[in-house]
Amino acid sequence: MVDAGDAWSAYLKRMLAAHEMTVTALARKAGLHRTTVSDWLHKGAGAITIQSVYLIADALGEDRETALRAAGDIPRGRDPEVDLILAAPRTDEQKAEMIQRLMRRREEEERRRIEDLRFALGVDEAAG
Repeated sequence: MVDAGDAWSAYLKRMLAAHEMTVTALARKAGLHRTTVSDWLHKGAGAITIQSVYLIADALGEDRETALRAAGDIPRGRDPEVDLILAAPRTDEQKAEMIQRLMRRREEEERRRIEDLRFALGVDEAAG
């Protein structure tokens, strides 16, 4: 399985090649530091924000949702909660914040479910 960092790096490489653009040109057009974009290419998404993904997608003239999926901030396939947020009459910044909040809440819920299962099964966290 490809992790989000690898997917984001691969997306950026494809887009740079498709648009015949340099890292410096993309960074300048997106209003980001060249080192940031270069790090994403070589190290993956890291601490990327949805707003940064939007800046990259807009600079490339590409679809924001596709870029978000590549960055790993929204799950693959149709997601009714994300679709609802993306369709809402809100600013891009508000949508980005809402998606980030949704993803954090999902991660917290998953951790709680796993803790509950470990407790119910009597499984030590270090063993699982």
